[in-house]
Amino acid sequence: MVSLLLPSERVHEDAQLLEAIARGERVAPFDTVRRHRDGHAIAVSLTASPILDEGGRCVGMAKTLRDMREAQRSREALAALNASLEQQVADRTARLDMALRDLRAIIDAVPSMIGYWDRHLINRVANRAYGTWFGLDPQTLRGRHLPEVLGQYYEVQRPRVEAALRGEPQVFERSVPRQDGGVRHILCHYLPDVADGEVLGFYVMVHDVSEITESRLQLAAAQRDNAALLQTLDRFAMVSVADRSGRIVSVNEALCRLSGHAEAELIGHSQHVLDEQTNDAALLSDITQRLADGEPWRGEMRTRAKDGTIHWLDTIVAPFLDAQGRPRSTSRSAPTSPRSSACRQRPRRRAGRPRTPDASCAR
Repeated sequence: MVSLLLPSERVHEDAQLLEAIARGERVAPFDTVRRHRDGHAIAVSLTASPILDEGGRCVGMAKTLRDMREAQRSREALAALNASLEQQVADRTARLDMALRDLRAIIDAVPSMIGYWDRHLINRVANRAYGTWFGLDPQTLRGRHLPEVLGQYYEVQRPRVEAALRGEPQVFERSVPRQDGGVRHILCHYLPDVADGEVLGFYVMVHDVSEITESRLQLAAAQRDNAALLQTLDRFAMVSVADRSGRIVSVNEALCRLSGHAEAELIGHSQHVLDEQTNDAALLSDITQRLADGEPWRGEMRTRAKDGTIHWLDTIVAPFLDAQGRPRSTSRSAPTSPRSSACRQRPRRRAGRPRTPDASCAR
């Protein structure tokens, strides 16, 4: 039976077992191989103990073999699973590294500053814009303390930093010095990083809005200038504005005084409510064509007040153009001192005709 079960290459194991048993030693379990009668190998666990007589002499050996094929298959399956898991981890690590490289390339390409500061105000992430804006190396910035980085500006930012660490998002604008000595206008976002109700830190996104801010300041200045211009025009001229269909949308006080109409009596009505009916079709056609071409018209027009008084007005009719260059509304303006009642019977003059002094119509 031994010759059937014991492979020839394992004969030395039995010799070692017999020597140990002869010394009265117990052989601890160990893994080995035996061969089945049909020739295939069987993984077994073998242990042996001496059989002693009453005098303590070894008279035999008790050998136990346990079939380990199932355990071997389990170990092999576990080893294969471990190898597979290790490969999956390696593959996922490689993909993660690639994703991190891509993410780094993306945030470095963004012109805005992007960073992350933990709850202890230690920098963990900083993109290349930190170097472009402030000359700070993103690699050496990591691990540095925020107050150290901001220096004297930290106290200015401290309330917002503390609010972010309480979980309160912060959005604000600031003006900071540039490296070249100029001023940079920035829009800042502090976004808390909250997990399970605990603030772990906050993300920082800072955008350069200098162009927008400068444009906004220039627009505000232009609006102030326009307001001053309109105020001057309103003081020294009679003005009405009509929409594209020719209906009045606004008039100033000077025009209301001259026409004798209240503002409510003019708004929504055609501009022609102010025109004296003897303004001929050729004159009105000339005005219409000039406005359609996007050009202003200037000339003398007659207007009739509510009480019937006829006034000669040195009139400017100008178009307001839309984004496509088409007239969207028109404005009429004339000096606040027209030739009026003293000139009621004076013949009308067309636009462009030279003026001649007239003592009876002197202003």
